[in-house]
Amino acid sequence: MRGLLDPPYRILHHLGAIEASEHVKPPTVQPRDWIGTGSVESPAAGFRYPDAVTGDEVTEGQTIGRIIDPVDGAEHKVAALSIGTII
Repeated sequence: MRGLLDPPYRILHHLGAIEASEHVKPPTVQPRDWIGTGSVESPAAGFRYPDAVTGDEVTEGQTIGRIIDPVDGAEHKVAALSIGTII
């Protein structure tokens, strides 16, 4: 159970909210640098059908999903804003 609490304790220590504990294990994986490019807004309301999932590499303009209007069945494509990885 204690191992499940290590990540939140490390975050709280990093943010300066708590003192470091000798019981908290150091991270086993080096953190990655992420650069957010923003979120994609849906062009319409409806049901979302993803064409890309977490971890997929995408290019700018690539279709990453579709929105289907349940009333008239119209399909609206959602495209990636830039090159990157879906997170």
